[in-house]
Amino acid sequence: MVKFELFNEVGDEEKGITVDGVRTFLNANKSEDITFQISTMGGDLAQAITIFSLIKSHPGKTIAEIIGLTASAGTVIAMACDEVVMSDNALFLVHNGWSSTTGNVYDFQKAASDLMKNDAIMVKMYREKTGLKDDEIKGIMKASDWLSPQEALNYGFIDRIETSGIKIAASVMISEARAAKINEQLLIKLSEKMKNPFIKAKATADVMNVLALKDGNNLLISAEEAATGVEVAPLGAMTLEDGEYELADGRKIVVAGGVITEVVELETPVEEAAAETEEIVAAVGEIVAKEIAAVKAEFKAEFDKIRSIHKPVKGTVPVSASIEVPIQSRVKAVTDGIFNKIHESRNA
Repeated sequence: MVKFELFNEVGDEEKGITVDGVRTFLNANKSEDITFQISTMGGDLAQAITIFSLIKSHPGKTIAEIIGLTASAGTVIAMACDEVVMSDNALFLVHNGWSSTTGNVYDFQKAASDLMKNDAIMVKMYREKTGLKDDEIKGIMKASDWLSPQEALNYGFIDRIETSGIKIAASVMISEARAAKINEQLLIKLSEKMKNPFIKAKATADVMNVLALKDGNNLLISAEEAATGVEVAPLGAMTLEDGEYELADGRKIVVAGGVITEVVELETPVEEAAAETEEIVAAVGEIVAKEIAAVKAEFKAEFDKIRSIHKPVKGTVPVSASIEVPIQSRVKAVTDGIFNKIHESRNA
């Protein structure tokens, strides 16, 4: 069985779900059974209906895997498959059609008429899948609320729930929905739905966090930070495969079997500078200690020589003027050497 990802907006020609993309894939896999992984906030209903027809006419078995958030036109596409499976951490949304209209009263009347026709088409598709009465389906669409996996199963929109073992944090789902520019009312309902016991994590489940990649994609990890042994899952339109991934902060992670096996930390300029400074301090400290010892020895020798031939006046300390300049010169030479070492290290 081959897999095909239906992610992002329906009708988005650049990175979303399109009629041409689905048709091309189906034509290339006419004799294959196909699993469609679906995670989309919807989009162009007209394209969704066409895609529905294309999938419906495919000779092989078709399975829809609902992952993450799937709403609106995305649910229409899912209804075309022979079997619909929903991840236990996903949400499912059916609602009446939306549109933006400008113009006079007749323009608005036509827009309303078109929306009612679209709603009737969706009701028919949902009825064929669920076996519910039209009034029941219309009530669900009018409520325009997110369905948990269990609710979707009870209504008959899906055939079974698949355990993923991974809990997606509410913040991740809300962020994904906001990026899709859904209205504020649905965002509020989503936030409330995340408190529903149907979709709460088990006591032992890890809450997922987003890990940003350098290429703009995101990963979900079952920990606060990337570390060896942490589980990783794909988010959005990215298919996660074993290999090396570069993070947005410059670090790299190695993934195998859905688990991080290695984290390659980035050596920051601060860390490099600290290491260089330690080397400089150690080298300079050794030089200074030797020079100080040498100066002390020379001073003591000169002082002993003077003391042996001259008895100082009581209350005074003899000082040899002849050694003052050599000592000052030596100290200056050591100081200059320290500054030169630091300067050379910085330039390097």
